[in-house]
Amino acid sequence: KCDVCAGPTVAPQEVDGRHICPECKKVAIDSAAEMDALYKEIQRYLDTLTGLKVDKAPPVMLVQADEMDTRFAEGSGRSFRAHAFYQPYNPEIIYVLSGHSAYDLGPTLAHEFTHAWQSRHCPQQDRQLKEGFASWVAYKYAQSKGYTDQMSQMLGARDPDYGEGLKKCLAIEKQSGVKGLLAFVQKESKLK
Repeated sequence: KCDVCAGPTVAPQEVDGRHICPECKKVAIDSAAEMDALYKEIQRYLDTLTGLKVDKAPPVMLVQADEMDTRFAEGSGRSFRAHAFYQPYNPEIIYVLSGHSAYDLGPTLAHEFTHAWQSRHCPQQDRQLKEGFASWVAYKYAQSKGYTDQMSQMLGARDPDYGEGLKKCLAIEKQSGVKGLLAFVQKESKLK
């Protein structure tokens, strides 16, 4: 099966051991130029949505699965395949798994870029607030693009940090607006 869409495929094995079907390969971001364009779009979106900017945004590196697995395990101590992750130091960088489309990577990259902002402005947040707010940004980006399947998936996440954190951030936004949520995120260390 295709390692991106999980559909059946007879695609040959990639260098990193994955199988990516022809349909997924057609829409995959597979060059630094394509990744840079998406990254700039994400940065503009975050600025428009929140007015929050990241001085000296960390670089984004498009990597194969084997490197992603190694870097993610080194940085987090966990052993599952991530689509992207933010490494805050030595060096500061966002790693992104190759072979995925802008549809798949846009919200994920928005989430990871938010972590770069948080590392500069809110370093004392607990995990639920950190992941909940980054998920809120990813959700809002998906909403702006009309990615309703991704929005539903994010809302349905049962994880207490990502799913419940997102729901709490959406509740704060509903009660206090975007500016109220931003003020909360910049002031508080945990969700209540």
